Amino acid sequence: MNSEHPMTDRVVYRSLMADNLRWDALQLRDGDIIISAPSKSGLTWTQRLVSLLVFDGPDLPGPLSTVSPWLDQTIRPIEEVVATLDAQQHRRFIKTHTPLDGLVLDDRVSYICVGRDPRDAAVSMLYQSANMNEDRMRILHEAVVPFHERIAPRLRNSVMRAARPRSSGIGWRGRIRLPLA
Repeated sequence: MNSEHPMTDRVVYRSLMADNLRWDALQLRDGDIIISAPSKSGLTWTQRLVSLLVFDGPDLPGPLSTVSPWLDQTIRPIEEVVATLDAQQHRRFIKTHTPLDGLVLDDRVSYICVGRDPRDAAVSMLYQSANMNEDRMRILHEAVVPFHERIAPRLRNSVMRAARPRSSGIGWRGRIRLPLA
């Protein structure tokens, strides 16, 4: 966490795809821009708009995902992401799906928050999910999250469910499919 601007009530957001505690590895700079939005709410579009302003035109020094990485995404090692950001000489702009209560807040940084009607975002997410390659996503996440870390929460949930006398924990298992859980 930024020692000059500590945040004592920061919320932790963790999933197989993202971990907001990865922000602790980055030293924020004066002038950084953090773009925050829920999934399917225009974050990449906003990144591109910001890139046009930062670079004064459409040409980027590399792919948008490298120039403005999703810092809390767990697919790439945090050391690699931070090294890429530290090497940047331009005004940095960083993507996140973490809400503001999970970020390190710093007066030197500009925060852009994007919103979208949740119904539109849900339909967009439905279409994206239908087009995802589940095997590819599983391979990406298994490379990052070791087996024992993936299985421990499932075992804990199973034990807790079995400990509840009135909840058999069955019935929904066949109806809800969580591909990465």
